[in-house]
Parts: sequence; C-alpha cells; structure tokens
Amino acid sequence: MSILDEIEAVKSIYCQQGEFEANDLESSLSKSFKLNLTHAEENCQQLRITFYISHKYPEVVPHVTIDSPMLTRESSSGLNSEMSKFATENNLLNSQMLLDLILWIKDNVAKFASGVNSNRLQGCGDEGSLAKNKTKEICVIQLDHMRSKNNYLKTLQKWATRLQVQGVVLFYKHLIFIILYGNKNDIKEYLKKMRTQKVDIDSAGHACKERLMTILLRDSYEDDLVPFEGFHVHELSEINEVESLFSEGFTSMLYDILRPLLTRA
Repeated sequence: MSILDEIEAVKSIYCQQGEFEANDLESSLSKSFKLNLTHAEENCQQLRITFYISHKYPEVVPHVTIDSPMLTRESSSGLNSEMSKFATENNLLNSQMLLDLILWIKDNVAKFASGVNSNRLQGCGDEGSLAKNKTKEICVIQLDHMRSKNNYLKTLQKWATRLQVQGVVLFYKHLIFIILYGNKNDIKEYLKKMRTQKVDIDSAGHACKERLMTILLRDSYEDDLVPFEGFHVHELSEINEVESLFSEGFTSMLYDILRPLLTRA
C-alpha cells in the first residue's frame, strides 16, 4: 500500500463533511492532511489534527500538531512525543501506521488536558465520542500477505480462544482481512501480540513479526450488536459471496468500509 493509498483509507473512514482536509497530495514528496474530529450528535468541533508526513515515511513517524482550546502548546508537544514513543515501542516503523496513530491520539488525548478542560475535551455532551467509555470494540485489519498460512491461522485462532475474542478472517482474491470484536482490553492485547510476536515467515523462511498490518477501523460498539459468532475463516472468490457474508444489519457497515478495496481487487 502506497502512502497515497494509506491516506485514501483514512479519508474513507473519516468521510463525513468537514472531517478530512488535504491539498494536492500528488504534487510533493512530503504530504499533509487534517482531521476535524466532531461530536457525534451536537456537531461541535473538538480537535483539529494535522499530520505532516516526511518523504522518509514510514521509516520515520509523522509529525502531528493538534489545534484545540483544551491543549496548551506544551501539552500538544508532549502528546506528539508520546505518540512517537508508542510507534517505536509497538514496531510500527516501516509499516502503515497512520490509522494506528489516529486511534492512539483519540484514546490518549484526554490525558494531556487537565481540570475543566479535560472534561470539555471528552465531549460536548454526555454522549461525546471520546467520553463514552464503552468496553466493547470492533477492529478491521488488512494484511499484506500470509506466507505460512496454516500456522498463521492457527496462531490467530489460539489468541482468539485465550482472549475470548471473536471474529472472521476473510480471504478474497489477493486480499486478506481480519475482523475482531470483544472487550476493549482483549482487542488491545490481540493487536499487541500481532505486532510483537512472530506469526509468519519471511522470504528466507525465517519466523517473523507482522509488519504490514493496516488497521482500517477500530471503534466501540453496543453489547447487543454481535456481527459474528465464534472465530471463522472464509475464502471467497465472488463479490456477491462477500456481500452475503455482510448482509445482516450491523455488518453492512463493515462491508461499506471494505467495498472500495474489494471492488479494485
């Protein structure tokens, strides 16, 4: 996935009016874009996040600035430093990391505000997207490849059983997606294992960690909305088969996220 494809994936997720802003991304080596995160119901702007992506990306972490009345210049700088530390410690360098960084900022930005400002930051009402501390999460991941397919799938299944995470591994032509759902802390631990433990083999046949994982979605969901039961593998070759898999209510939202990638396959 190129940097332009990665930014396009961000745009496809933050697709509401005014959420995503970017100038001509193809005319320069360095790229930048802005995200305006808004309250789901009251439509009041909370954070304006600007990503500055060097031509050396993904060997280096993008620089991020956050424009918000809730943050001082010092706290914004501190957040940026901690984000870079997170990327290094979780082996995100030399991989697609933009969505991981955006999710980390959303999860951690309140820590860098204090007092009344912290409460204001977490939402413009009780239902603010940053304030609502739901315990269930759903995560959609795209993998670049699986060289040792059987062993990789066995490892994913083992982690799902241990962590009580449910989901689906979907193969469609050359595309590979993993959809996970469960308790927030269990999803977090699952992703940590994928980044830090050896799950596949490299071109030389040596065991290796997953370095080409892209998180397309990670968000909270209501307890009574269970998209799939258990942990299953689906190998599909026709688009109508994929549509059928995601035909039930809540899962249609997942199909909307995957559709731009599926139709280009």
